[in-house]
Amino acid sequence: MRPEHKRKMLSLLGLAQRAGKLAPGSSRAGGAVKGGKAQGVLIGTDLSAKTKKEFRFLCEREGVPLWEPDVSSEELSAAIGFKAGVCAVCDPGFARSIAPLTTSNGKDDTV
Repeated sequence: MRPEHKRKMLSLLGLAQRAGKLAPGSSRAGGAVKGGKAQGVLIGTDLSAKTKKEFRFLCEREGVPLWEPDVSSEELSAAIGFKAGVCAVCDPGFARSIAPLTTSNGKDDTV
């Protein structure tokens, strides 16, 4: 992931949090996915394999994109002001802006 993409993605996540368009934390993010509100789920690189597997399964089952950029839970938490290693983006506009920034080449076709 390019440093400028990482900065922009974290900045957009902070803005989305302030706008009330994120569901941070495993339980809130899972609820947003199950409730059909999530447009995409971002997961920290340092989460347990079990948590990653659970979210991969849940997102695949519900048809929600799962993004695994090179961002730690600590970086994610600092950006959104809430301790979380997972967050669901619940706004299509924010999801369209964040999705391409989560890949290493800056292109994404999931949203």
